[in-house]
Amino acid sequence: DVMVLSPDTLAATKTVPEDQIAAEYERTKDSRVTPERRAIRQVALTTPELEKAFTDGKAAGTPVSQIVTATAVTPSDLGTRAKAEVTDASLAEAAAALASTDEVAIIEGIGGNKRAIFVSEIQPTHQVTLAEARDEIAKKLATDQARGEIADMLDQDEELRAAFKPLSEIAQRFGLKIET
Repeated sequence: DVMVLSPDTLAATKTVPEDQIAAEYERTKDSRVTPERRAIRQVALTTPELEKAFTDGKAAGTPVSQIVTATAVTPSDLGTRAKAEVTDASLAEAAAALASTDEVAIIEGIGGNKRAIFVSEIQPTHQVTLAEARDEIAKKLATDQARGEIADMLDQDEELRAAFKPLSEIAQRFGLKIET
């Protein structure tokens, strides 16, 4: 038999009061923000005709969806990312500068070709609420509390084992489970 005593198992036995959770949320709420994310798409402008179609469409203010349909190209989906998650600096800047999903940006590509960059979705910056963060905060506070208590519990465990107390009795005393 084994009694598992770790910060995580000990934290699972803890109940954190709501006022502590709320205080921790207030203390850390400025860091609990998800950044704006954009679904970035691109078209490699491999021919002069394709480049002209996107350049002219951009100059005329034509929605990018109409340009894509008119040129019959299939855009590459680069994923939904925050600006900081995009490793290509020119791509990150171009995608972040687009004000809407109707706009297109033309930037340099690989091998001298240009690329048409546009976004199909813009997810705004989001302030995480207390309700959304409650479980994470409670777990963190319980784990922090458990880390502070674990050394004392290990000392008590050693004393009880030296006194030949059964492991099941020790586990029950600490509110822990026995695993076989």
